Amino acid sequence: MNLSEMNKIGKTKVYGKDSIILDEQCTDTLIYIVLQGEVEVVERKRNSKVVIKSGEYFGGIPVLQDNIRLYSAKALQDNTTIFQIQSSTYSSLIEKSPEMYSKVFINLLNRVRAGIDELNETDAVAATLYKLNPIYARINLLKDSEQIDIVYNDLNYTVFVMRFLSDLCIKMNLNIV
Repeated sequence: MNLSEMNKIGKTKVYGKDSIILDEQCTDTLIYIVLQGEVEVVERKRNSKVVIKSGEYFGGIPVLQDNIRLYSAKALQDNTTIFQIQSSTYSSLIEKSPEMYSKVFINLLNRVRAGIDELNETDAVAATLYKLNPIYARINLLKDSEQIDIVYNDLNYTVFVMRFLSDLCIKMNLNIV
């Protein structure tokens, strides 16, 4: 999908260095894709900072969950260019750009996998219970290429799994930027 096609379903915005892109506790319904520059995402509650680079995204999971933002984001460079997509047009993006959606899907699954591995070090029983969940067990056994096939071929199931994974992230207290 090229930029002119993308602008039909979202908008591009340019930020100066240290400009606030979103505030903690806001209830916007945007997904942010960094087209140029870098963005620092800070979650005060967990005292965590993540740098989102060109080609990466943030904001997708709270939109899927209809949650408030638990983090803030600011531009780290002048001319940081962000593509913003309203959640109401998110399904349109999924249909028009499943490759981006598959990146979001696989990224979320990898965060859950890493979180369960970390949990295993402190609470092996809880980690095992998460691993035994039938939905997680099914998608965890899939290869990346098979997951991409799911994204392309079964959108309803993929959205269901995305919601499940984001719920699991919340239950496990994982960073779900």
